[in-house]
Amino acid sequence: ALLEKLQVLLLSRNKFKTGTIPTEYSQLTELRTLRLESCSLTGIFPLEIVLKMTRLHALFLGFNALTGPLPEEIRALSDMKYFSLNSNYFTGTIPAELGNSWTNLEIFNVGFNEFTGTLPRAFSELHRLNFLLLDSNQLTGTIPSNWATLLSLERLRLSKNLLTGTLPESLNGMSHLIELSFDENLLTGSLPFSWGMFEYLKRISLYGNMLSGQLPKSYVGWQNVTFIFLSYNLLSGELPDSWGSLRNS
Repeated sequence: ALLEKLQVLLLSRNKFKTGTIPTEYSQLTELRTLRLESCSLTGIFPLEIVLKMTRLHALFLGFNALTGPLPEEIRALSDMKYFSLNSNYFTGTIPAELGNSWTNLEIFNVGFNEFTGTLPRAFSELHRLNFLLLDSNQLTGTIPSNWATLLSLERLRLSKNLLTGTLPESLNGMSHLIELSFDENLLTGSLPFSWGMFEYLKRISLYGNMLSGQLPKSYVGWQNVTFIFLSYNLLSGELPDSWGSLRNS
């Protein structure tokens, strides 16, 4: 087979005329990394091609014009660590089965698509996950409280969806969280007192929801925070004097 020993193929930001990934690429069975961002790709997810790449652990297809659902069969790519499909036109639900199959996953980025359905509770099993980026889709339902088991998570973006319900107290279990962005949803209720335990948090954005109640004094514990965006909510009460200790904000 052509280039049968190829392990890394990086072709991002070019102007190819083909529009789709050639079927012959399915012969690249030793491929570990495939990057085709910003290559004017069209059509559906290239399932039959990537499934032949059984050792694939990094797939980047962002900033194209790919459409259709994300097939649940991709769970067979059990070595996957870095998966990014951001800024396409994918539809349908996010396969929950990935939570039980991609146990080595560190980055999952499907932001800026047209995914629907609820947030997969099974993603709580992705214990090595660092980045979970699901912003700018049409996701509904509530934020799973069992995601608190994602102890390695550093960035969680759920902004610009249709999420409802309250902010789970349990998320304070994400002990390494650096960024939390839930803005422009339909979230209600108060700001969790327990979130003051986020030791490494640098950025929190919850603007454009329907959050109510007071600003928790416990957030004085955010000694690494540089950005707080809580505008366009229904917050009330007094401005906490203790927030004057947030010297990095």
